[in-house]
Amino acid sequence: MGWQTQDVASSGRLVLLNGPPGAGKTTLARQLRGQFAGSGRLAVLEHDEFAIMAGAPAQGDASARTWTSSLRALCAAALAFSDGGLSVLVVVNYGRARKGVLAQLLDPVPIRHVLLLPPWTVSHDRAVERVVTPSSDTLPFIGRDAHRQFDADLRRMADEGHFDEVIDTSMQDVQRAGEVVSRHLGLLGP
Repeated sequence: MGWQTQDVASSGRLVLLNGPPGAGKTTLARQLRGQFAGSGRLAVLEHDEFAIMAGAPAQGDASARTWTSSLRALCAAALAFSDGGLSVLVVVNYGRARKGVLAQLLDPVPIRHVLLLPPWTVSHDRAVERVVTPSSDTLPFIGRDAHRQFDADLRRMADEGHFDEVIDTSMQDVQRAGEVVSRHLGLLGP
């Protein structure tokens, strides 16, 4: 999908920000939220926040239902903000199958897929640190094996060209990542 499929002047741009736990997605979202606060140009939506509102059970069928229903609510909100002319940053973890679901739910808005991908050990250490010092706005760590598998799947997807941009956030260079994402959102010049 290209940006030309819809009149950007009448609707905002949409970026899906993906990455394994500890990649820096929430940190980047907070930076951009603060940078563009009150500008009326950017909406930042995090799937974790929608899942928490839905109760976010840890596992099983209830977890799958929560993930699906909160994803639908997230996409509906993203479409509404985009229709209102705002650029929308959606922070959501997704693999190959869920990428298609997101595209269907967000149709016809063109999507940019951005992946934050530090080395696995870096994201793992950051995620474990977050669990040791939990905050009310994060979900529990998914576990070492699941984290490693998700990271490996994202790397394969990146190698296959599933993302418009892949940013190595190993050096915690949130400023650079923020500039790249802001450009994709149409908030900065080319």
